[in-house]
Amino acid sequence: MKHEVTGVACIQDADALAGLDEFETRSVLAVAAITGACAKANDINGCQGVVDALLRYPDGRCAALEVTSVGSTQGREVLGLLNKCHGRWPIPGKYSWLVLIGGKTRLGDLKKRYKDIILGLEDDGFDSTILLDPSRLPAIQNSLEWAATARVTFIKIGSRPVWNTGVFLEVRESGGVVDSQLSGLAGAIEDLLADDIVHKHIEKLRRSVYQETHLFVGVFAGGLPFAQEFSIAAWDMEHTVADLPACEPPELPSGLTRLWILIGMSSFLLEISNGKWRWHPYDSVLGRAIL
Repeated sequence: MKHEVTGVACIQDADALAGLDEFETRSVLAVAAITGACAKANDINGCQGVVDALLRYPDGRCAALEVTSVGSTQGREVLGLLNKCHGRWPIPGKYSWLVLIGGKTRLGDLKKRYKDIILGLEDDGFDSTILLDPSRLPAIQNSLEWAATARVTFIKIGSRPVWNTGVFLEVRESGGVVDSQLSGLAGAIEDLLADDIVHKHIEKLRRSVYQETHLFVGVFAGGLPFAQEFSIAAWDMEHTVADLPACEPPELPSGLTRLWILIGMSSFLLEISNGKWRWHPYDSVLGRAIL
C-alpha cells in the first residue's frame, strides 16, 4: 500500500519528544513517519488540557495528536511482561504459532512447556489444541492437561513453514465466536470510541485550535470484543495491507479526522480516515512503522 505523505518527510528531532513515555513516543513516531510530519511533544511540564503532541507538515500545516490505550487491568499487566520479550518467543519447529493465554497464566511455566507442546503437535499433524483430548498425545499429555487448566491455547499460523517467524503470545480474557471476516469491526470500533477514557481524548482534540486531529489508541487484552480481537490476530498473520475488512469503516466523531489503532503486538497499524480503512505495516518488536 502506498502511504499518503504530505510533501517531503521531515527529519525527526528525538529531543522534541522528551517528556513522553515510551508508548506515547512510539505511537507519535509511527504517525509522524506515515504522514511525513515532524512531531513535537506538547503535553509536558504539567500543562493542563493541551494535546499530547503536535505534527508539523513540510508545507507548514499543523495537526494535533492524542495517545491513549484501552483494555483490562489484568491484560495490561501481562502485556507489560510480554513486551520484555517483544511479544514472541523463538519457534522450536517448522511453523509459527499463536499462543492465547489467560490473564492469570504463569509465563514461567508456559516458557518451560511451550517447545515440547508445539513439537508434539507438529509431529502428530495437529493445528491447534482447541477441543483436543490430551490423551491422544501421550508424549505431551501432562503438558496439554496443564495448558487446559491454565487457559492456554495453541494455534498454528498459516500453512507455510516459518511464516512470520515466531511464537506469538496474545492475552485473551475470554472465548466465544470469532469474526473471521471482521464484518463486525466497525461496530466494535464505534463502541471503542464511546469508551469514557477514549471519549475524553476526543473531547480534548475537539477543543483544540487545530482543524486536523489524530487519535492513536493502543488496544490491550479486553479492549475489543473477543470476536474481533481474536480475528485481528489471525487476519494479521494471513492477510496483507491490500486486504480490507468486509464492512465499511465507522464514521469518525466530530472533532476527529484520523484514527489510528494498534491491537496488541500486531504487525499492522490500522488507520481510519476519509471514510476508508488503511493498514500500515508496523514492527511491533521495534515499535515503529515500516515505510
